[in-house]
Amino acid sequence: MTHPATFQITALDRTQPWLATMPPLAFPMPSSVAFTDKALADKSLKRFELFKTEKTAMQLKTKPIELAYEEFLKPNSLSKPGVFLIGAAIQGALPSYYTDHPLPKGRTEADLHKGAPKTARVMVWGSGTFIEPQPQVGYDPRIAAVNQQLFLNSLDWVAQDNALSAIRDKSVPRFLGKVPDDLQRSIKFINIAAVPAAFMLLGYLMLQRRRMRRRKLSS
Repeated sequence: MTHPATFQITALDRTQPWLATMPPLAFPMPSSVAFTDKALADKSLKRFELFKTEKTAMQLKTKPIELAYEEFLKPNSLSKPGVFLIGAAIQGALPSYYTDHPLPKGRTEADLHKGAPKTARVMVWGSGTFIEPQPQVGYDPRIAAVNQQLFLNSLDWVAQDNALSAIRDKSVPRFLGKVPDDLQRSIKFINIAAVPAAFMLLGYLMLQRRRMRRRKLSS
């Protein structure tokens, strides 16, 4: 976890068309979500674990008093680390809400859908503020812009229009994801050796240039 409140999310469900080419994501202080026992028992439903944290993520026992960096550093407010689900979806013939609840005022049974249930999709996010910057927890406008595009793609998926999300995905900026160990070592070597060597070479060339100018002046 690179930041107590806003951390990188690389565990995405890449089997979903609208997530297949998305860069690593970040949500501001997301909450964990879970499937209900009823949803788990229903074999006709398809369940998707869209976003999950790494095993080093920490879950707050209680909500912080304020969205401040120091609030997330208090060790007594953190539970054990683990992998937490922070985005999920289900697909299938979902039961009507009004099966167990009264109809809205002015509506009758005749207004309800008749016939076989239709397939629908429902998505739940662990953050309700991911489309706007929250600099107090390290969630800057650049990250928010990526998630705004992600939100539009998710609406296309819910509306069962995967083709439109694929077109929109081409405009999403790419952030740096996981860097292989070999590449990390190469970058460190460049920073330690190559950059100083380049400055030394530049200094040597400038020194030679000065010497040539002195020789011309003396002659």
